Amino acid sequence: MLGAFALLHPPAGTYTLPALRHPTLLFVLRGALAVQPPDSADAAPLPLGRAGLCGATRQARRVCASPGTRLLLAAVRPGQLQRLLGITAEEVLDAFLPLQHLQSAAASLLDALHTVASDADADAGAAITSFLARCAAEYRHHAAGLAVPDDQLNVPVSQLAAAFNLSLRQFERRFRQSHGQSLRAWRAHTRHNAMLCATLQGRPGPHDWRDLQASGDYADQAHLCRAAQRFAGYSPGELSRRVEADPALWLFRQPLPLVAQVFDGAVF
Repeated sequence: MLGAFALLHPPAGTYTLPALRHPTLLFVLRGALAVQPPDSADAAPLPLGRAGLCGATRQARRVCASPGTRLLLAAVRPGQLQRLLGITAEEVLDAFLPLQHLQSAAASLLDALHTVASDADADAGAAITSFLARCAAEYRHHAAGLAVPDDQLNVPVSQLAAAFNLSLRQFERRFRQSHGQSLRAWRAHTRHNAMLCATLQGRPGPHDWRDLQASGDYADQAHLCRAAQRFAGYSPGELSRRVEADPALWLFRQPLPLVAQVFDGAVF
């Protein structure tokens, strides 16, 4: 149902969080976190609760962390949110929902997190694992949603629908429910994440952008830059120039598997 859990220690201050492709469970073990509302570039970040579900996001947002903040998060795989919390990915797109609004048992989890020592990550993880097991047991009768492997995303939609024995309209509706977005939007987000990983892994210079553009099926370099600005908050050139020194880009300096896990829900 979930990707691997990631434990993060963000520095205090404001930084840019790239768009999340998957709904993501977020637990604030220590400190506090605030996130900019969607489509509100000038709005101040809004404080989040101790535990919640972040829906997939369609653009980068500003995030503000207090000193000493520690986060535990895990992406929910496509089609599995129904079996974990009884809702679809489409219902939580661009939203943050406190877990107590989704599951009455979350109250006991929050109590447990409050009583766990600030440095006892293993105890917090055990409480979270127990809570998620109860959620999965409650919704075990829900069928998993439709999930399309990434290596099949470029297959024509008519062929994908036929492979799932669905009409085109049925396929599109069920894809949105499971993935939160349309197939076209999901393809664009997936393509960008692959480009982001290539940028971070190779730290490409200007001469490499044509290769990234071609490998990502972008129409031209301007198309690539617009996608990067939307999903990551920076152009590829800005990211490669600033990633080593800019405090706001601390997360991009983490090991590539962790970056991919956080933003793409992948498990390495």
